[in-house]
Amino acid sequence: MRPPRAARLWSALPWLLALGVAGSCKAREVPPGGPATASDGGSAETAPRSSAVAPPAPPPGTLRYRVVDAASGAPMPCKLTFVATPPHPRPFGNGDVPLVMGDAVAGAGRVFSLSGEGTLDVPKGRYEVVITRGPEWTLERREVVVSDAPSTLEASLTHVIDTTGWLSGDFHVHAEPSWDSSVPLAARVREFAAEGVDLLVATDHNLVTDYGPAIAELHAEALLASIPGSELTTHAWGHFGAFPLGADARSWPVMKGTMIQDGTAKSVLGDARTRAPEVFLTANHPRLPGMGYFDIGELDRRTGKLVREGATDAIDALEVLNGYQDPDEAILDTLMADWLSLLDAGNRVAGLGNSDTHHLSNNLAGYPRNYLALADDRPAAVRAEAVTGALRAGKVLFTTGPFVRLSVEGAGLGETARVGPKARGHLAVDAAPWVDVTRVTLYLGSRITQRWAVPPGTATRRFEVDFTVDGTKPTYVLARVEGTRSLGPSVGEEGQFTVRPVAVTNPVYLRPRGAP
Repeated sequence: MRPPRAARLWSALPWLLALGVAGSCKAREVPPGGPATASDGGSAETAPRSSAVAPPAPPPGTLRYRVVDAASGAPMPCKLTFVATPPHPRPFGNGDVPLVMGDAVAGAGRVFSLSGEGTLDVPKGRYEVVITRGPEWTLERREVVVSDAPSTLEASLTHVIDTTGWLSGDFHVHAEPSWDSSVPLAARVREFAAEGVDLLVATDHNLVTDYGPAIAELHAEALLASIPGSELTTHAWGHFGAFPLGADARSWPVMKGTMIQDGTAKSVLGDARTRAPEVFLTANHPRLPGMGYFDIGELDRRTGKLVREGATDAIDALEVLNGYQDPDEAILDTLMADWLSLLDAGNRVAGLGNSDTHHLSNNLAGYPRNYLALADDRPAAVRAEAVTGALRAGKVLFTTGPFVRLSVEGAGLGETARVGPKARGHLAVDAAPWVDVTRVTLYLGSRITQRWAVPPGTATRRFEVDFTVDGTKPTYVLARVEGTRSLGPSVGEEGQFTVRPVAVTNPVYLRPRGAP
């Protein structure tokens, strides 16, 4: 029996505060000189006044930066993370409406640049600046002193993880159309490009958002693709991702930008499939206290079925890792067990990892992200039907850093290998030098079959092994990779929100030769 609703909401309070849904107002910062411009996704509201007197900010100085691809020498998108030296606070405020500086935006101590070069107004002081472009690239650190005379920052990054044939995507993204986010669409475009994510799916609460115009206005089509979607956010049954959605979906009765109060999971998702037969549906953060679908729908791990009346098994995927859960290994263990119970029951539901980003701090865009196996992995070539096709087939892995390659008898993720009594597989883990990898776990069905400890190192190929598993009965193989060292300060919030390396593949299915 479920606990009373009041008790569930109380247990969910820390999550609600993190998600920003405990209240309905949007607290926004106003950039110096006035509100945000329309080109940056909308207007800004005055932040609430506080009775506390904040210390005066140091006067600004000028910092010129240039970050290039080490292979070509050409400037490229990048993120600059500023770590201030006490007593100075981190620059650029703490709000979600960032400062616009040329083709870059700056907020919460970070700069997201489309071009990789420009000029910033930075409060005078001493900083360590961490330069990144997501987990496929190396990381550089620079000590910078901003003073009366203009300062210069230069760095080159090397692309060390070959992901040819794989498209990176984040399928759970919020911005200012959502009632609990204030981040302008144009800022999201810059952020995702700077993080090296190829595709974002818009999932504002009960609204359909299209990033296409913002991407086109910033001439970022070669860097970033987008798919319009929504997060079907119910009062009583949880949250569900839905994409792709056409412009006609804006007229659906539930697309009002307010909580869905009526219906069951079965009726809400059934209506979505009736109106958009090709829609891809995900159970988002399904163990989130007070709003997790697997709690509400009463998932029975023994059968892999949701047993509460009004629940439905008709989902295409679930979030095994959600950005708000990045610091919590226990939640990953729980959701892994949930997912594997579905797979054991013969339900080929894809496992995904999405950021669920709402702000410009904590759970940043693309942590975690998914990699889909696609023949054409260029953002400009993305087609929604190819993306959902790869997802339905399970040709996907999710990660906060490591990149994992898994095959059995030549079959890759989502594919079925015809095997003999001994099935032979291959597993390899790549990681940028700054991404820690300490252990690798191999599952045969829902049970762990092998574990390996990974010694410290900085080589790209961090781990590789040939393995053999029992192939006498139908089952599946998947891999989980983890590191213990934080990805901060460029990912997460040092001392407050620790994000560690983790990656999980979808299964390779095993079918004994001669079996139907």
